[in-house]
Amino acid sequence: MRDILYTVAYDDAHELVLAVNAVKGQRYHCPECKGEMIPRRSVEQKKGAKRPHYAHKVKSPNCEPESVLHFGFKRLLSQRIQRHLDNKEPLPIKWRCGACDREHEGNLLKKAARVEEELSLGPCRPDIVLSTNADSPVWALEVVVTHAPEEQALTYYRQQRIALARFDLKSDT
Repeated sequence: MRDILYTVAYDDAHELVLAVNAVKGQRYHCPECKGEMIPRRSVEQKKGAKRPHYAHKVKSPNCEPESVLHFGFKRLLSQRIQRHLDNKEPLPIKWRCGACDREHEGNLLKKAARVEEELSLGPCRPDIVLSTNADSPVWALEVVVTHAPEEQALTYYRQQRIALARFDLKSDT
């Protein structure tokens, strides 16, 4: 498939750690299967050398790097949004509009006061939901690694006037 590596893992304090920040000798666990992971870093910095990543100590047959990429990106994005909300800082965003095909920019958090992962909105469950203080969803954030949101979810977002930001990930870089 794609050249996707395991780039995030939990440490013993249950903090998500990027492979580039991993400390050799510390214990790490897979966010998906909870198996023990070992940080790997190529000592050679030449072309073709692998970038920092984790490897399972014992590979779980049902654990795929695409699932961990999806989870890790979603969690790190959610944490970044929460930091911006906590500090009352804007979070600039640029997007190409599907209606007018022009590029727009603005503050992702202009109307948002809360961030939640996997919040059920009835017929759908976006990866991340940004809501107002009155719990009214204003943004649905979808992280796409292997499959796009279903048409039912897209229709719901349009009908409820919930803006959609879609992050299409092709690799872990």
